[in-house]
Amino acid sequence: MSKSEIITVLVIAGVVAILVWVWLRDRKAKKSGTHQAMSGMVGVFNEAFHPEAARAAEIREVQQELPAEAPTPGDPLHPGR
Repeated sequence: MSKSEIITVLVIAGVVAILVWVWLRDRKAKKSGTHQAMSGMVGVFNEAFHPEAARAAEIREVQQELPAEAPTPGDPLHPGR
């Protein structure tokens, strides 16, 4: 292997290692319930390469911030029972 091929392989391995690290940190944050800036980094890539997923994430965030719907008269007390 030439010197430039070794450098290329090391750079690719480094990028893959960083992406795996970011993914693991984001996964750990989701389990513990605390999101950190790592998910923001992934969101930038989603916006560039998968705009539909980025839009869906924005809609999810907006829906989580909305207040719960107030019950209307005639609604059952325990839905689903």
